[in-house]
Amino acid sequence: MTQESSNNENPAKEVIPVYSSLGFRIPTDANALGRLLEVTATLSESYPARVGEAMLYSQDYCRIWQNFGLDGALPVLECNPTPGMTAYTQKSPADALIFAWVLDPTDQENSEPFPVLFSNPHHLIDGCGEIEGLLPLALTMLADSCMLFSSGEELTADARVIDWPAYAFAAIGIYDENGNIAEKPSTTAFLTGKIILAVKTTNELTAINFWMLRVRTQHGELFVCLPSEAIREDPTGKFIAVGGRISGSFPDLLPERLTEDQQLQETESKFDNEEVENKIRELTLAFTQTPEFDLVFNEIHTSNLQIGLVKGIGLFNKDFRTAGKNLAATRQLATPQLRERYLHAIANAPIVFANIVMANTEAVENGRGSAALVVLSWGEKSMEVMGNARSTLARVHFDIPENEAEQELANLIEDEEYQFGRRRPLPHWLVGDNEAYAADLWITGAALDHERLRLEMIVCFAEENPNGLTFAIPGKLIQQALDMCSKTNGPPPLPSSASYAQPPPLPGS
Repeated sequence: MTQESSNNENPAKEVIPVYSSLGFRIPTDANALGRLLEVTATLSESYPARVGEAMLYSQDYCRIWQNFGLDGALPVLECNPTPGMTAYTQKSPADALIFAWVLDPTDQENSEPFPVLFSNPHHLIDGCGEIEGLLPLALTMLADSCMLFSSGEELTADARVIDWPAYAFAAIGIYDENGNIAEKPSTTAFLTGKIILAVKTTNELTAINFWMLRVRTQHGELFVCLPSEAIREDPTGKFIAVGGRISGSFPDLLPERLTEDQQLQETESKFDNEEVENKIRELTLAFTQTPEFDLVFNEIHTSNLQIGLVKGIGLFNKDFRTAGKNLAATRQLATPQLRERYLHAIANAPIVFANIVMANTEAVENGRGSAALVVLSWGEKSMEVMGNARSTLARVHFDIPENEAEQELANLIEDEEYQFGRRRPLPHWLVGDNEAYAADLWITGAALDHERLRLEMIVCFAEENPNGLTFAIPGKLIQQALDMCSKTNGPPPLPSSASYAQPPPLPGS
């Protein structure tokens, strides 16, 4: 691929290729992938499932299906469910891979149908219905290599794709080197075609750009997704030769998502919310009696003794000495009284899914404790209030406010210097009659155990009122509480990174 530099992207870092095509720079290890799946699960809609819990995380051009509780079920990535082809299959899509035949019913030349093997979400959910005749098919290629051409003639004349027509599709992972059906076929494919639509979009979770291409190829159209550095400029109208992994679904067979009442019933069947909350409090109070909590507490609140020791033994270089002098002013110093406040908050404060407006890159990328600006609210409408406020705060802070009220809101949060305990009340026009604040929060490394991406939420104990205490709960304690209270067997083990090996060489490469 050709390379294009960007401030928010690092193409040199080794990442899982399938995910990078959708703007997820996920290192090639199962733990990093597991953290992504946990994050998207918290933002997903639920679907009916025969086994486990089926969930869909969705952006305009990015969908992640997963099922917790179904043994060995790998996530399925798609671009968009809009169909562009028609196909038939001889068996119900109950397996992770579907073998189908794509055929254009309007083809006057009666061309032979071509086979395709693709990963699909149908086996993760319930209610697929009967498979009869031709069905609309939405396919996505998650690409790992591509070549662009000004015309179909230029493509067919290029030595790298010799003998390939301008419009072609081949599921090369189906066959072995002798042209027979492979013992373990894969979803690898290679195609050529014309780009009829190109959108450079942004992954909402990672703020990393990627390309969504709608490509017309043999017997129809499909989506091709690529990392943004693969293409330097708008390729609409050009021809492409591209290889990658194929996923997709039969949109007519997808069931309706669960309603809020159905989701609540399903959640209550797996967890007792009051039991989970009590268990989180119990585990966190026990955590406060351990040396590990001392480290967390001192990470948030540096004592005078610590500052003196650091300055006295010369651990601060010239650039850090000023920070050392100001440390006591920017963080409330550790005291026994403050420690008692934490114990009281953990025992009594509501648990809030604080929405993150902005966080330091140390927390986002490296999982290190760092400051963040979050939105806090309470009550029945708190999630809606925090979500709307977070979006507006981020927009007015990073972009140009649209009116005087938004300018006042931008002024309210323009001071990015972290101050322990600072809460700024949000205006009525933004949050209505709900109590809500833009709050400074120190997110410790322990709270980032399972949250080491560009997140939108962090789970906290948060006292109500302008001077309340907020404490980000260690991620491992939340997971431990869920495991202890689960009425099911819990999520499956994380997939091995070996499952994401590079595909075989592409034709003509």
